[in-house]
Amino acid sequence: MKKKKIKNRRLASILKRELNIISERHKSYLYLLIFIEMLCSGFLPLLTIWIPKTIINFIVDQQNYNYILKTSIFLFGLSLVLTILSLFCNRQFDGAFVELRMLELKDLHKKYQDIEYSHLEDAAFLDRAEAARQALSNPTGFEGVYRNFIRFCPYVITIFIYLIFLCSFQPWIALITFFSTYCSISINRMITNYMEQNRTALIKAERQKEYFHLISYDVSYGKEIRIFSLMKKLKQEYEKKSNQFLKIIHNIAKKEFHLGIKDIFFVLIKDGITFFFLIKGYFNHSLTLGDVTFYMGMILSLSEILEKITYLFTEWMECFVYTDGYFQFIDEINLTKESGTRSAISNQETLEVEFQDVSFRYSKTSTWILRHFHLKIKKGEKLAIVGVNGAGKSTIIKLLTGLFPITEGKILINGIDQKDFERKEYRKMFSTVYQEVRIYAATILENIIGDAEKKERAFAIKCLETVGLKNIIEALPLQYDTPLQKIIEDQGIELSGGQNQRIAIARALYKNANMVILDEPTAALDAIAESQLYETLNQLVGEKTAIYISHRLSSTMFCDHIMVFSKDGILEYGNHKTLMEKKGVYFDMFKTQGKYYRKDTKNE
Repeated sequence: MKKKKIKNRRLASILKRELNIISERHKSYLYLLIFIEMLCSGFLPLLTIWIPKTIINFIVDQQNYNYILKTSIFLFGLSLVLTILSLFCNRQFDGAFVELRMLELKDLHKKYQDIEYSHLEDAAFLDRAEAARQALSNPTGFEGVYRNFIRFCPYVITIFIYLIFLCSFQPWIALITFFSTYCSISINRMITNYMEQNRTALIKAERQKEYFHLISYDVSYGKEIRIFSLMKKLKQEYEKKSNQFLKIIHNIAKKEFHLGIKDIFFVLIKDGITFFFLIKGYFNHSLTLGDVTFYMGMILSLSEILEKITYLFTEWMECFVYTDGYFQFIDEINLTKESGTRSAISNQETLEVEFQDVSFRYSKTSTWILRHFHLKIKKGEKLAIVGVNGAGKSTIIKLLTGLFPITEGKILINGIDQKDFERKEYRKMFSTVYQEVRIYAATILENIIGDAEKKERAFAIKCLETVGLKNIIEALPLQYDTPLQKIIEDQGIELSGGQNQRIAIARALYKNANMVILDEPTAALDAIAESQLYETLNQLVGEKTAIYISHRLSSTMFCDHIMVFSKDGILEYGNHKTLMEKKGVYFDMFKTQGKYYRKDTKNE
């Protein structure tokens, strides 16, 4: 019982919060429209059954024809006015509620951008985030709370008016109606609670199903699917995940069916008893023919409204469940770590980086990715980090750039603790290019600088020229204003993987931050092109501190130091010459790969 009261208070809290959002979003006029809509839609059903009652009684009493006509015109006119007002209010609601939802979606996007990056690799968090997004991605959920409130309140007014009339005729009918309504609502609460219990499993099953569905239609997977005959396997997995999703849906529908039968049973008892009293009243001459028509219409209307309101209540509760997930997500305070207050170091100054006894593991695992890691990179130093995939090279960069919070130890930037910097200010100090290149549906220049202002174009174009894209871009009809991808612009173009990586590198050069980090960004380039690009980039970096990460060794020879990294930590550390003389792991790696990078490798 206590648990139910807590849930009811939560529902009231959600509704109150959504109503408060109306004034917070400067749309207080909606309160008046809601009141007008409640009155209009609440009285319209009564007026609908009052009109035939009045006309029948006038006819039976042999009233004057003109009087009957005038009264009928007045009642129909009043009904028309109420209907028009109701339609006007609902027309206003359509735009206003969508706008409120879109404004909340904007806040959700901002929240999502501000959370710690490490949460994005947590499947449970992604499920919660997806549930929050679903609450705002369509009229169900956040917007549905408003819409169902607008539908629910007039029903309450109509029922209240009906019950006043029914109590004046036969109190037992009112009591039976209350009891039937209570049973219907209780049954629908059971359905809602069952849906809530299965919501997490349903979202997870839908996410897994959609993953295989989207892969089947994603052209980027098309070559591998055809060449390696993966369609049969993908189809099997899609059918498997679809069946799991459908099983949950089936169980929910089965529960709704069984409980719905009980609901119908109570409705039939209520209708049978009320019709008995009506028939009895007519034959006892306590009701006129018009009264019988009036009460019969009222009972039929009340049964229809109660049936609608129980289904509406179930739908409304589902909206509350989704909205509750959204509010809980938006209110979470542990998604973003406390930020310092220091501003970024001037980009005229490069960085010294020191890892002091740094250890890292994901919050929900006991496996250490890094353990007691020490490293110092001096100002202006060029460091190459090489090693096999999965050794943790990229983790070092995510820790350095603040994407992952370190578990133990410190990272010092020019002697200042990383945690002392304001988060966004801290990120200004790094120009990073990752292996996973992201190209946006915008023009080439907008992919480099965002808003392509004239004063910034020249430097952005120079960066694109540096990475070897000038001739390709200037051969296009729109040149640097050519839109990329076709999802927004029909005339958009698709660049190759290597060209996309060059765009990403140009973006990093344009940022002109204190430190440059390249995290295996040239995987789509051939070995010679990669080596040439690294040499060009090294010249452009100049005196800035730089880190080059790669499992290929095209960047190592011109670096001040090379760190050979594995899951066990640092295996070797030194410059190219000393590591080649050592004839260890680096020597073996370079001899295997080096012939692809330099013609004079034999002399090494």
